[in-house]
Amino acid sequence: MNDPRKLFVDERLAGSCVYCGAEPTTRDHCPSKVLLDEPFPPNLPVVLACAECNQSFSLDEQYLACFIECVICGTGDPSGVKRANVRRILRAVPQLASRILAELSLREEGQKTWQPDMDRVRNVVTKLARGHLDYELSIRLKAYFMNK
Repeated sequence: MNDPRKLFVDERLAGSCVYCGAEPTTRDHCPSKVLLDEPFPPNLPVVLACAECNQSFSLDEQYLACFIECVICGTGDPSGVKRANVRRILRAVPQLASRILAELSLREEGQKTWQPDMDRVRNVVTKLARGHLDYELSIRLKAYFMNK
């Protein structure tokens, strides 16, 4: 009987950037550290990535981490957010804080509504999905071949 995991994993792609297929020159944390608080878990998953892809997601990940925290806390003011890392980012990058504040609107009833930049959200979610899929399947694939 064939292992169904082989239907989803193309061994020819092993050892390439999980995002674009180029030669990997870095390792990318998945999930991204900006989405987590310290101390980071000791077994934080990593996937192989090229430097260009690894860096290309950084600003979108930073945006999403800050946006989520601002929505949770109900403010784009750095002093009003709880996560220290997000507070530091919003203070260091005031244009990001301004952008997130611009995505906040108040309804007549006083209810806050946030409208994120969906292209940035989609970019991060897709990146995380690819990274986690690669990480999970590569572990299972390695175990499969080691037990063969």
